[in-house]
Amino acid sequence: MGSYIHAKYINDNKVLVKGMICLEMLGYYSDKPNSQNYPVQFLSWFYGDKADYIMLVQRYWNGKFGYSAVMITNTSFYRNKNYHENTDKFETLDVKRLALTVDELYLTLKQYK
Repeated sequence: MGSYIHAKYINDNKVLVKGMICLEMLGYYSDKPNSQNYPVQFLSWFYGDKADYIMLVQRYWNGKFGYSAVMITNTSFYRNKNYHENTDKFETLDVKRLALTVDELYLTLKQYK
């Protein structure tokens, strides 16, 4: 609901928006075989079975107020069995790979002033 209220505010106040980037569940990675699951199994043919990547997700329709948006995610509960559990702690995250993701995002955005 918060994102809707924010999008409505910037729309109502005619704030210039180039787009929105959602950082969703970044930080959990694994190089172990079978550490990545999918909602549809055939996706493993394309992306593999290791939880060692991030995914960019975009829907070309149904954006709030017509703003372009992209989600950068590690696929949350499809790989991180700690998701929304008591075991979901800082120690389970791979901070080095998380930092690499943030650094690359920064370098990409820096090109689009």
